[in-house]
Amino acid sequence: MIATCATLRPDRADAATPATAVKLALRCLARRHQQLSAEITDLDELLEPLVAAINPDLLAVHGVGPDVAGQLLVTAGENHDRLTSEAAFAMLCGAAPSPPAPAKPAATASTAAVTDKPTPPSTASYSPAYAGTPAPAPTPNDAPSKACPRKKSSDASSDTSPASSTNTSQQTILN
Repeated sequence: MIATCATLRPDRADAATPATAVKLALRCLARRHQQLSAEITDLDELLEPLVAAINPDLLAVHGVGPDVAGQLLVTAGENHDRLTSEAAFAMLCGAAPSPPAPAKPAATASTAAVTDKPTPPSTASYSPAYAGTPAPAPTPNDAPSKACPRKKSSDASSDTSPASSTNTSQQTILN
């Protein structure tokens, strides 16, 4: 589809119509996508040998490609003395959970059940930890729908009164 959109030739004389404007935008975006994809491919070809020269074992790990390996090497690069544990590495990467604020009350028994549930991992992450992780199961929606507000019995009886139907008819005609 990208190749098709990149070859669109909309009539520039008819640029005021929505269809032509959409075709122009699609062609522009498709060509930009092709340029950026080619640039990414070129840079990936340069990155892989560099990463392999620094740490070839890192690329052998499942889910770790040149991008992830390069990011890990850059993050840990000159800071290897600060990496004393996984928690220290997470803090360096900005992925560590922040400690609770001192003003917050401690969790009570009623909130413990809610706060003890682990957060499912993001399936859109590029982290090697989630390379083979399946998507989480959808959660049921237990909340009642508020799309249709409930009427009281008094509202229902007033809807059938002649005065109410006259007002509704007048509003319909005026609109």
